[in-house]
Amino acid sequence: GDAAYTALAALYNRRSSIGLLGKHIHTNTGAWFESVSGIGSNSDSFYEYLLKSFLLFRRKDLYTMFTTTYNAIKRFVQSGEWFNDVDMYNGKLRRHRTENLHAFWPGMEATLGFSESGAKTLNAFYSVWSDLGFLPEEIDNVQWLQGKSVMHGYYPLRPELIESTYHQYRTTQDRSWLVAGEHFLDSLERKTPTPC
Repeated sequence: GDAAYTALAALYNRRSSIGLLGKHIHTNTGAWFESVSGIGSNSDSFYEYLLKSFLLFRRKDLYTMFTTTYNAIKRFVQSGEWFNDVDMYNGKLRRHRTENLHAFWPGMEATLGFSESGAKTLNAFYSVWSDLGFLPEEIDNVQWLQGKSVMHGYYPLRPELIESTYHQYRTTQDRSWLVAGEHFLDSLERKTPTPC
């Protein structure tokens, strides 16, 4: 536990002046060598487990770390229902790219009690699933909305969207999330089985 906490704090203490973290850090020097900030690959677990660590251990410093980084994401990374990649030092847009891994965020918000905010984002992800039959690994959220989908169109059975839908249902008791769950299950049963 101490080693994990030390690593967590070391990352947090290297956040930029606007509260964002990069995606890759040099383990020997502690310098960021990828200054792109977002909530997808190489980043998602930091935010997700920061909140879960606070809920498990109830340490005030973990909550402070979480709220500081959560607020920075809301301010600089989230754009409407979507999340983009931005420069960690100035918050300027680097690319419109929504990743399958982003889908953990609305479940996290539901856990926090921010069901309305989480529902908007969750519905955006669900609209992609409904349109394509799955949530691709990456999609350009601007081009997709304009009908020229730029994406990595494969779905490696990631659970984030389904887990977020579950958390949203548990928080709100809104049965429409169960309908979405049935849609996910139907898609998986029809499109993902293999002969093995």
